[in-house]
Amino acid sequence: MIVLGFVIPGFINSSPIQSGLNLPEPRLCQSDADCYLSCDDSPVSVLCSNNLCLQNSCEEQSYYLYNLNPLTFSLAVEAEGTVLDLASRANTNDYFIQFSGMQVKVFTDGLFLNHILEKVNLKLAGACLSVDNTQYCNGDQGQLKLTINGEDSAQLGDYLPKEGDKLELKYRPS
Repeated sequence: MIVLGFVIPGFINSSPIQSGLNLPEPRLCQSDADCYLSCDDSPVSVLCSNNLCLQNSCEEQSYYLYNLNPLTFSLAVEAEGTVLDLASRANTNDYFIQFSGMQVKVFTDGLFLNHILEKVNLKLAGACLSVDNTQYCNGDQGQLKLTINGEDSAQLGDYLPKEGDKLELKYRPS
């Protein structure tokens, strides 16, 4: 006779693992308005990025503080000859980044172009721009190009916009 056995770890010790850290649960969000905190009886603005609030409790440090004076620059995104209306793609409950025509206002420091485009449901990763369900990538089919103040740039999503910049992100088929 052969006896096989196994142990289910949860039955041996059902107490949660204690790591010494008491981290709050991540909060899911669709906009910045979903992430508000009330700390010491005053509201705290929290950035929503990739559908997660970037600060989940008053004890956590925020890396993206809300600034009253925004960084302002222009941004045009074009895919196959069509200029995208960024303002119509934006969520009105996002207040860290606001779009009006080609003008962008960013009310925090340190957001790269790929984070800004995320707020209008565009994804810029590597040499590809995703618009809804379509990808536009550098290659045989066309070229994705970022122009900063009239100069070509290879930075794409890794660019940190500056006050008064004029950015153009264009995909042109070959």
